[in-house]
Amino acid sequence: MSLMELFENTNRRLLSVFAIYVAIIFGFAALYHSVYKNSPQSFAFNSDIQKSQSEMFRSTTETEMRALQVQLSALQQLSDSLNSTSTPPRIERRGPFTSPQVDLKTADFTFTLRKGTPGTIQGTPVFDLYLDFYDNQGKKMASQWVKGLIVTEFPTDTNQYRDVASVLLSNLETTLNEDQRRLSTLSGPTPEVWTYWDFLYFSTITQTTVGYGDMLPNNTTVRMLVNLQVLIGLLLLVVVINLVFQKATIRRYGHSTKIDRQSGLNA
Repeated sequence: MSLMELFENTNRRLLSVFAIYVAIIFGFAALYHSVYKNSPQSFAFNSDIQKSQSEMFRSTTETEMRALQVQLSALQQLSDSLNSTSTPPRIERRGPFTSPQVDLKTADFTFTLRKGTPGTIQGTPVFDLYLDFYDNQGKKMASQWVKGLIVTEFPTDTNQYRDVASVLLSNLETTLNEDQRRLSTLSGPTPEVWTYWDFLYFSTITQTTVGYGDMLPNNTTVRMLVNLQVLIGLLLLVVVINLVFQKATIRRYGHSTKIDRQSGLNA
């Protein structure tokens, strides 16, 4: 193996270790967030930061809920229109075959149903759907993923449009109810105001051993997870130091100590 190949191989190893290091941060963030959702009291938070986060959560959630209520009202109008024989929605199909769209127009709103991300299930091509909301001035209000509805062909008849409206109504009602539930926790001792991104931050400062003290583990299980993450991070740091030392040796002496040992054994 040439010196250049050794040098490039060390660079690849360093990048691989770094990728693993970052993946562990994301993985533990998901784990911490899961623990928090099941048991919010598993973490303790600085009181000032908790108060600020609660106020921000209240403001953003109330804004989201107002938007969801408007969307639910619009979607209910579409659903009623699809079920009506006297005032059905005006349906206009457009777009190329590969990316079809359909406009569903009611008295006050226009909805554009469009094809989402393609995929496969057991070898069968499938895709999901998105519904865009527009007011009667043509201004876009929102875009919603029709979660839970995977199709193999783009909807083309009223019954299928009813299914889309029904699934999306259920999704939005579930989201609205969850927002209301989380808002109700603000008056309790453990308000549920923290998201995955907050625990990604916690995971990052844990693994890098910064530890600002604004978020703290509050039971033995979480403390053991924190210990495990720190030890894994330190182990990877040792690997990185070894690779950097090996790279420096190659650069300075034109060979690696590992090759020298192997050469000595072969001799």
